[in-house]
Amino acid sequence: MNTRFSRLLHRPLALLLTLLIITPAAFATSPTPNTASKAVPKAAPKPAEASVAEPVLYDRQQDTLSIQTKDHALSDILLRVSRQTGMEVRMDPKVERKITMTLKAQPIERSLDRLLAQLSVLKQFKTEGKGKNQKDILVSITVLPEGQRDASSAQRLMQSDAELAYRAGVMSQYDKRAGVRSDILNDQMVDRWKAREKTLTAKEKARYDKLKADMDKRTAAQEKKRAEQKAGHDAREAAHAERQKERPGYAERATKKKDPALIEKARLEFAQPESDPVIGE
Repeated sequence: MNTRFSRLLHRPLALLLTLLIITPAAFATSPTPNTASKAVPKAAPKPAEASVAEPVLYDRQQDTLSIQTKDHALSDILLRVSRQTGMEVRMDPKVERKITMTLKAQPIERSLDRLLAQLSVLKQFKTEGKGKNQKDILVSITVLPEGQRDASSAQRLMQSDAELAYRAGVMSQYDKRAGVRSDILNDQMVDRWKAREKTLTAKEKARYDKLKADMDKRTAAQEKKRAEQKAGHDAREAAHAERQKERPGYAERATKKKDPALIEKARLEFAQPESDPVIGE
């Protein structure tokens, strides 16, 4: 062979470089199916947990209580009862347990009897009103181990100062709404708190009155701000209407009668169906 390539192979350095280039390609093999990397399937996303319904619902007009709980602590349930009903609740820590039950709306005393069955419950009532309007209001309960009557170990579920602040906020909002809505005047929670308010110590009453006054000021400031915002919005709307009057052809558009057929057509196009369509058999 007298070609340029044959002369190159006789050179030691050229031969070595040629082997270095050819050898890796000759021994390289494609991965077998057994050694090929397998795609790891992604784990399916976990379904979103269903939202937990409020375990305690109190109807302030009917004075009824419904309970739907699953593994809720008794102290948590009773704390919710205290907040919603205006009742003072005390509980001995030894009676703490998990509660699972479903109880439809019933008068509050009957619901509590079902919830606290097989426990000792001391109830305190306060008589309000006179004559035909006289009624006994359940204002406080103390929950103790079965057969126990000594309430010295019971603890308040809502601490006094925290409850006073909470009730001040609730009553401030109630006073504001009651002035314009007669349908909320029959509010058993409010009646219960007003009955309890008469039993506050002088120190607690002074604290509550101060918190209530501060909350009333805050509520009034919020109402004033809303009124100012509404007045500003109304002023802008009025100015816009005046500018529209200055546009050419405004008088003709304002006096032009709308075509009833077009109005009906728009109503049919955009109206939502009152119910789902019935599919015949």
